[in-house]
Amino acid sequence: MTQYLREGETFSNRILHSFNPLYWPFSSKKIPANSDDILLYSYWHPFFVPALRTHIRSYKRRGGGKVIGLCHNLSPHESFPFQERLIKSLISETNKVILLSSKTEEEFQKMNIPCDYSTLFHPVYEQDESDLTGAELREKYGMEPEEKVILFFGLIREYKGLDILIDALNTIDFEKYNIRPFIVGEFYADKNKILDKIAASTREKYIVIDEFVTNQEVAEVFKVSDLTVLPYRNASQSGILANAINFEVPAIVSGEPGFRDYITHKENGFILENNSSIDLADAINYSLANNNLETWKNK
Repeated sequence: MTQYLREGETFSNRILHSFNPLYWPFSSKKIPANSDDILLYSYWHPFFVPALRTHIRSYKRRGGGKVIGLCHNLSPHESFPFQERLIKSLISETNKVILLSSKTEEEFQKMNIPCDYSTLFHPVYEQDESDLTGAELREKYGMEPEEKVILFFGLIREYKGLDILIDALNTIDFEKYNIRPFIVGEFYADKNKILDKIAASTREKYIVIDEFVTNQEVAEVFKVSDLTVLPYRNASQSGILANAINFEVPAIVSGEPGFRDYITHKENGFILENNSSIDLADAINYSLANNNLETWKNK
């Protein structure tokens, strides 16, 4: 069964209410349970463990087969009560976990969880580009054709370092490279506190979209951008970087292991050894100089 939530986008039928246990006895029974079945769950935060564990146990009681967990993250980026106990309780119900980065593998090994695992990588998305031309999209978003658009994309939380980017941009000559900062994503941090850091002299150059964006809009956002910046304070891996790779937008990333798996320094992007605003400003200047973005884009 499928349902159509937006025109042109098909989603699986959604039956699990992750934080209302009154639904779980009913939704768990909708999962077929035969001995030759494989139950695959997707995990990224310990908040969801009670719901996932309840459904896994129901599946096993009814004669289900193997259970495999796809772990986007292991430990959350921000502390959560009883996180290690919750994580271990979920993995204990699992036959094998699939990890998506070397950093997550390191965390898994430190927890000493007796479960088989494989470390793969975050796949690169295969999302179609917008049918509109770059010029049409730049007009739509209020950008000039010759501007260098620096993108910060995704849910905005403290650990993602938007404040570091703004502090870096405050020290850069916007006119030299005709810079246009583009911030796209819902704020899960203090919006005013972060945006108030923007220098008054460059405030009007910023474009900020504080809302959920559709897949179509994601394609548009990356198509108009020249450079993606991910100055994360910590990261296991990133779907944002996967999007940048898919749309061939060069990236500056912090030196987290989850990013080093995908970027070769100064060959297809820039890795910050010190994730400070000073070093990020130097990286942006380097990226915009001497046609480096075009060179990286073709790697």
